[in-house]
Amino acid sequence: MMMNSTTLSQLRGAAALTGEGLRRGGEILLRRAELARQPQPSGVRTPPLALLWRELGDLLGGPFDDRRFERAGRSHAVMLLPGFGAHPRRMRRLERALGEAGHRPHDWGLGFNFGPTPENFAFLLARITQLARSEGEPVTLIGWSLGGLFARELAKVRPEAVAQVRITIPTTSR
Repeated sequence: MMMNSTTLSQLRGAAALTGEGLRRGGEILLRRAELARQPQPSGVRTPPLALLWRELGDLLGGPFDDRRFERAGRSHAVMLLPGFGAHPRRMRRLERALGEAGHRPHDWGLGFNFGPTPENFAFLLARITQLARSEGEPVTLIGWSLGGLFARELAKVRPEAVAQVRITIPTTSR
């Protein structure tokens, strides 16, 4: 069962009372744009343009591969947490694969991951608690890189709402 839009909006409102997350996200994007405009060091090449187009195609709804996935023996509620600077759409293939396998995937509800803030963490604590309640079972958290660190810390604070944590492309932090 998905959270209704009113509940999600209320959680977002509570998490962003100061607007700090949006301001910080805008600063990060401006800094990245500034870095991208700087001259390249000698001997360093940029990635091929084809990779950029492939990334944009994936983000904007490019074609999926046609693999099919075996159904899981038991369906689980799953929340996906993207890595730093990534949007939940970047995890769409994983979401699709989990859905085809019979699981019930949910995104984290915060859009782009611009890093941890007290507001984001409070929002996510409320989100996993609400998902666990509405699903009638603890939620599996799947985090990509920084999303995995979020998942680990959420599980420490709300172990009753988290069934397990899976981290993809892990960071080196313990």
